[in-house]
Amino acid sequence: MNKHFGVALLIGANTLVFVVTNTQAAANEALEEVVVTGSRVVKNGNDSPTPVTVINVADSEQVRPSTLADQLNDMPQFSGSRGQTSNNSAGSANNGNPNPQANVLNLRNFGVNRTLILFDGHRVAPTSPDGTVDVDMIPQMLIQRVDVVTGGASAVYGADAVSGVVNFITDTNFTGLKINGQAGRSVYNDDPTQAIGLAWGSDLFGGRGHLLASFEYRNDEGVDRRSSRPFFSNRAVVHPIQALTNASQSVYQLNFNVTNNDRAFGGLITAAAGQPTNPLVNTHFVSNGVLVPFNRGTPVFNTWSMGGDGAYFDTSLKASLEMHQIFGRLDYDFTDNLNGYVKLSGATNDNGAYSLTQPTYNAGSGNNVMTLFANNPYLPAAAITTMANAGVTRFNLTKTQADVPRQNAETFQRQYSVDTGFNLEFGNGYQWELALIKAGNRQKVVQKNAQDGLRLAAALDAVTVTAANVGSSGLAIGSIVCNVALTHPGRYPGCATYNPFGPNSATAANIAYIFRPIEVVAHTGMTDVETVLTGAPFNSWAGPVNMALSAQWRKMTYSLDSSTKVYSDVDPLDCTGLRIITCTTASQPWFQAASAPRSEVSTNVKEVALEFNLPLLADKPLASDLAFNGAARYTNYSTSGTVTTWKAGLDWDVSDSLSFRGTQSRDIRAPTLFELFQPSIVGNFNGSDFLTGTSLNGSVVINGNPLLPARTFSQGNPNLKPEIGDTTTFGFIYRPTWASGLSIALDAYSISVTD
Repeated sequence: MNKHFGVALLIGANTLVFVVTNTQAAANEALEEVVVTGSRVVKNGNDSPTPVTVINVADSEQVRPSTLADQLNDMPQFSGSRGQTSNNSAGSANNGNPNPQANVLNLRNFGVNRTLILFDGHRVAPTSPDGTVDVDMIPQMLIQRVDVVTGGASAVYGADAVSGVVNFITDTNFTGLKINGQAGRSVYNDDPTQAIGLAWGSDLFGGRGHLLASFEYRNDEGVDRRSSRPFFSNRAVVHPIQALTNASQSVYQLNFNVTNNDRAFGGLITAAAGQPTNPLVNTHFVSNGVLVPFNRGTPVFNTWSMGGDGAYFDTSLKASLEMHQIFGRLDYDFTDNLNGYVKLSGATNDNGAYSLTQPTYNAGSGNNVMTLFANNPYLPAAAITTMANAGVTRFNLTKTQADVPRQNAETFQRQYSVDTGFNLEFGNGYQWELALIKAGNRQKVVQKNAQDGLRLAAALDAVTVTAANVGSSGLAIGSIVCNVALTHPGRYPGCATYNPFGPNSATAANIAYIFRPIEVVAHTGMTDVETVLTGAPFNSWAGPVNMALSAQWRKMTYSLDSSTKVYSDVDPLDCTGLRIITCTTASQPWFQAASAPRSEVSTNVKEVALEFNLPLLADKPLASDLAFNGAARYTNYSTSGTVTTWKAGLDWDVSDSLSFRGTQSRDIRAPTLFELFQPSIVGNFNGSDFLTGTSLNGSVVINGNPLLPARTFSQGNPNLKPEIGDTTTFGFIYRPTWASGLSIALDAYSISVTD
């Protein structure tokens, strides 16, 4: 036996990595035949008509000792992937949305839900309701290589492989002990990270069995404020400055010290509809209760300016990540030709990021429209007098609430997977595989400091109790209370009045009353039975015809639990007792992250496929090898009907040094259960009658009665059908004789999606 023990110490970018391995391998062990992803019958990536890139994980770890997703995203095939540094201003518990900070791969920037993720050739269950897979949930310590197929492969592997396939391959023969350790901080002395991993492998039962086990932990605290970095401390923003004839094109400019010129941290006074000219318009509260003229700065685009007194946002630059992974695999050779295995994996993945400072209540934008009364007791006396003298009874206030805790969406993912099956070799090179995969995922999104817009409206409508309005409320005359406590006692119990006039005016009682956590828990599950028979049943004039016949049955489930009903006092569209909002837009602004629950729904998928590789020429002038590769798959969805996918490819070896290849394929992405059965959000129609130009926001009166706006529903569409992708690829491979082991591949592609 050839034994190897090694210690590697890598220092770079303020990161210390310590790797210890102790492996054993047979000295003269023959190289096993490897089936490269993209085909079930082609044995070498250079002979595949579909472009395939094979990444050796040991090599990629030396280049970038981070998560496997980070290593893959350094490759040019991946663009637009989601991760810890993308989309950190998003994320909420609304409708069980996917985790925006999850490491989700995106091939060719064609959409994260059009890249199929496999683990040892088997489909990985979704980790989010939208059908995407957080690849951080895949155990990484024993991954030997990653195959990346940059071309349509639905005919071979099924739905979702429109832009390609990423297949994580386990080192099933690993023997020995591997320990990885890593710790580091950024050059700005933030973003501390720690990681440790253990992997072990050993032969059992006299060599007939083999056991693998691994554990990995990673903690990355992220960067929770962009302003902590020098570049973003200048509030750098890229804005379009000139729209071209083509609406999809614009001229962009990088600006610094960017602010919103329509809102302020202390509150900006703007005019309310139907009111006389307000002398205090365009003044803002520079400190609590102190009004000064508002400087809008130099406008650059829409409501954005450089400089001025406007508010701005400070989101997370990098989301936090805490990850645990466990993995175990046992295989056993029952005979020389029959092998069985069972593979277990489990993972937890927690992400968190801060989005906007807090939502802005902004009159005129349709988002949390708050119209305040000019006699609000928290207004300075001089301001009340000024507006009273001008006949102003109402005004609008736009404010970004920096005096309350920032929004923080945290996503907690828990996943398990069991994969068991056997492989049988028989006859003259035939192989039969049967596998059963059972997996489930629980995604809990906790929206901390979610703003309840109805409570905010109640708290902002503050009045002074007088002898004229006290009624039977029992409230003390002279005290400042919520108006709804006088007009509709008991409807908003515990209402704590909110003084919005200043950048630091919010009290602990305001915050506790208006901002409350909610959570939404999405459950997704998959049961998958796959079987594949491969072999060469006959020969053509140029060689054996390799074929693969496969069948698959799959069940997907989805359900959603929501705490919205627990925390909502009233219907998000019922504004009874609230004088300063009209509830004429969707419910989302009034109670952020509102979501309806969804009882379990499911879909069943039945598939059968045939792939073959037909040699056409061999050892001929200008054709040392020429082969046609074809595949077809019939798929039936219980929810969206039947669809057929296919692939036709040609691989032409002109010589030992030069090859050409090309494919044409029809691929699909089936609608997810989330797209089919997404829970509804109820709103009101806030628009106009195009015939009369009359607003339909509840202000229309017919025969003395107000015309209520129409209800709208935003929800999934159970009538969706699979989208169709048509892919063409063409390229060449050059293997120079003067550089042994070197191959250069260049491929072009065209993908179009319809329906």
